[in-house]
Amino acid sequence: MPESGSRSEQAIEHLRETARRMARELPEVSFFSDFREELARSEVALEASTLLKECRRHIQSDDDNLGHGLFHALTVARDAGAVMMAEAARQGRTAEETARLVLLVQLASLLHDVKRTEKFHALAGAAEVEKILGPAGLGEGELARIVIAVRNHEAFKPTVEVSDEDSRLISDVLYDADKFRWGPDNFTHTLWLMMRSSGAPSLESLHLRFLQNLDYIRRVKTTFRSVTGKSYGPEFVDRGIEIGKEIYRELSRMLGGPRMELFTDLEQVEGCCAKKGVVTLGNFDGLHIGHQVLIGKVVNR
Repeated sequence: MPESGSRSEQAIEHLRETARRMARELPEVSFFSDFREELARSEVALEASTLLKECRRHIQSDDDNLGHGLFHALTVARDAGAVMMAEAARQGRTAEETARLVLLVQLASLLHDVKRTEKFHALAGAAEVEKILGPAGLGEGELARIVIAVRNHEAFKPTVEVSDEDSRLISDVLYDADKFRWGPDNFTHTLWLMMRSSGAPSLESLHLRFLQNLDYIRRVKTTFRSVTGKSYGPEFVDRGIEIGKEIYRELSRMLGGPRMELFTDLEQVEGCCAKKGVVTLGNFDGLHIGHQVLIGKVVNR
């Protein structure tokens, strides 16, 4: 039976607190310890630039931008700056070149979701960023590199070809820092802000699509683009999935459904069926034909 408004809000708050508790208890993603100095320098760079401060005026609140507002933009910009420092050091860039690349990727990061509420938000955002930064007096080719990065930041979508190494770096680093947010941040912040800004769908509808969405997030693990992103991105995603699985179990319990465990490795299955149970391949986002046959055989026994 669907929850009333206040009870549903209480349930969502409980799930959010469950996610935040798990995030505190799980080990920190190693990116934050391995790049602590770069992250601190990136935060300083974010505060030092007048142009970056001006860009914040164009970022909507979290509630008004499907959960991709100021918190998301600043977090992406901070991590993007640190990843860019690592990539620039790997390429032997000068301090001056690195500082400029950090500025450009932080500009792209702050503005990449400026049109998040639109259907084709990356394409619309790229056009809007060109308008916003057009009068900023950027160097030759710099605005085009930022626009391309914003255009290319969506997962599983066609990308625009880049013509030079700086364009590739800015585009790849923005993508990776944005997809780092598909880790713990997705379940401690973004999911609940998206629910609130889109009118808080019922717990039943959240439960129905949850496993399918977890699969979508899991697929992101293979899409990271920079050397640093490929090294640390999968850890972000895995940590987020751990939290997501716990949210799903708690959500199932709250709705009175059967207890379900989610496995990502065959070794986890061993010993799980000491009591009566069924192990299936795939997800229960619908009763697939294979599931029907397997469950039918169990029932007949």
